[in-house]
Amino acid sequence: MKGFGRSVRALTSSVRNPASWLTEYFAGKPSKTGVRVGADTVLGLASVIYSVNKISGHLAQLPIKVYDDKTDEKEDLTKSPAYRLLNISPNSIMTPYTFKEVIQSHALVQGNGRAYIDRNSIGTPVALIPLAPDSCQTILVDGEKWHLVTKSAGTQEMISQQLASGEFYKVRDRDMLHIMGTSWNGIWGMHLIEMARDVFGLTQSSQDATAITMANSGRPGILLETPPGMFRSSKDAQEFLDNFNHKHEGVSNTGRAGMLREGMKAITVPVSAADAQFLQQRKFQREEIAMLFGLESIIGDNTGQTYKSISERNTAYIQNCLQRWFSKWENEVKLKLVNPFKPLQVEFDSTPLAKGDPNSLADYSVKMVQTGSMTINETRAMHGLPPVEGGDMLPHEQALQIAEASEPADGEEVDEEGGEEPSDETDDKPKEDKDEVGK
Repeated sequence: MKGFGRSVRALTSSVRNPASWLTEYFAGKPSKTGVRVGADTVLGLASVIYSVNKISGHLAQLPIKVYDDKTDEKEDLTKSPAYRLLNISPNSIMTPYTFKEVIQSHALVQGNGRAYIDRNSIGTPVALIPLAPDSCQTILVDGEKWHLVTKSAGTQEMISQQLASGEFYKVRDRDMLHIMGTSWNGIWGMHLIEMARDVFGLTQSSQDATAITMANSGRPGILLETPPGMFRSSKDAQEFLDNFNHKHEGVSNTGRAGMLREGMKAITVPVSAADAQFLQQRKFQREEIAMLFGLESIIGDNTGQTYKSISERNTAYIQNCLQRWFSKWENEVKLKLVNPFKPLQVEFDSTPLAKGDPNSLADYSVKMVQTGSMTINETRAMHGLPPVEGGDMLPHEQALQIAEASEPADGEEVDEEGGEEPSDETDDKPKEDKDEVGK
């Protein structure tokens, strides 16, 4: 691998010659507005942290099912290493929720979520160790995908020391769970901050401008105009103004009646057209950030698509935003955590997110049972209810079983009305009984 050394040297970073990706992470590059934009500044924007928390939090709370698709029923293989690592214990210090949330957050903001796959002596995965995006690079050397991890503090210390070689850990792609965002080359995901630096810069500059305006050039909501000579000194005027503010400022004084005497007038200061346009611009910036993360709407904006029920909105959110991330996770897990000699299926269970209002959920359950798509026990499980006897059969299977049970046995005759013809033995027996009674 002659090209490996050249690739490593190109990414080598030092105090005197820091790599561009390292400088970008800590200091950030300037946008067209002049504001420096980096991972730390972007996460300080409310709309960004809301989007990241919503997507990564919802994905993290969902279980990942591992099952054998050759069987008729999709039973979880709880003893599978993939199931254990993703649903029970990914490593010695993290819960499954924390692990999935961390990896997904890295993939959302910086385009790449990576976790080192620690294996035992026979190659079975035993731990998943998240790696910070700023200390890991992905390269292609001689047609093979590698990940170079710097020996920095944090979760990198959990990696086996046997991997250490020079300044980097060299990790083959088969030993790295790699969740990519939007990718241009299929090797690594594109950095969201790099792609939309000016969008984040404009939002950051607007937020900074608002803070500066509030701190240095605050504007009152009301002005009091007094006739000339009403106050003998500035001390009297200030005392009157303090008393006025004390009686009318604050939530507890909302709606309280006020009185002006001796020709004094109150003038309300309206919101200027420039301020109104500024507020509209900030709203538009929130919409832009929501689109960057694939969200149809964000809190505070009512311009997105409207739905008839919570169920419809949740379904649209799953299909339009989360489903692409589900597929990325499922493909990586199936490729690198599942035994290739025993192919298993991996699937996110989005049932908890699909729940909506009770009425819509009840209608959905009835339709699924009537169309034969779900059994009674599957519907009860969706509502958190225990299974019942005989509830594991689909409606058409139950109808077929009832029809088979009602069919007459072999050798029995059925009359036109559906009843059974009495046999000769049953006819003779009553006659003998009548003769005995007569005697």
